[in-house]
Amino acid sequence: MYGNAVENPVYTPERRQKVQEPKRQVSRQVKRNRRRAARMSRGYAVFLGLSFALVMAMGVYYVRLQNNVAAGNRNIIYLQNELTSLKEKNTTDYNAVMNSMNLETVRQRAQNDLGMIYASPQQMIEYTNPVGDYVKKYEAIPSSGKVSKHK
Repeated sequence: MYGNAVENPVYTPERRQKVQEPKRQVSRQVKRNRRRAARMSRGYAVFLGLSFALVMAMGVYYVRLQNNVAAGNRNIIYLQNELTSLKEKNTTDYNAVMNSMNLETVRQRAQNDLGMIYASPQQMIEYTNPVGDYVKKYEAIPSSGKVSKHK
């Protein structure tokens, strides 16, 4: 043969013969037991059906519960974001009010626009409170400035 392409020889594989084992004789009782074991009783089938239905119902309940938890978490995140934005707005508004409030401006507006005046020394009464830190005024404070001890 000339050239570099040599044909491969064709081989046919030999087939192996299956070795058959001699059949064992099985008694009728064994055959009957095997058939009975292969069958499923009606009670067992009902039990399996109910078990399957119970497992499926629990799976559906679990998925719904997981969905409710996820929805609750989304709602919590939404409410936290809303709370944060409201706190920021509240702080901004508070700072704006505090920056715009000047006591001198308040005094001028009270005196000029509203006609308020400072109290004169004759209108002021100093008193001592023997009972506690604060006084509930039910009647006029006496000019002596002494409040009775009873409440």
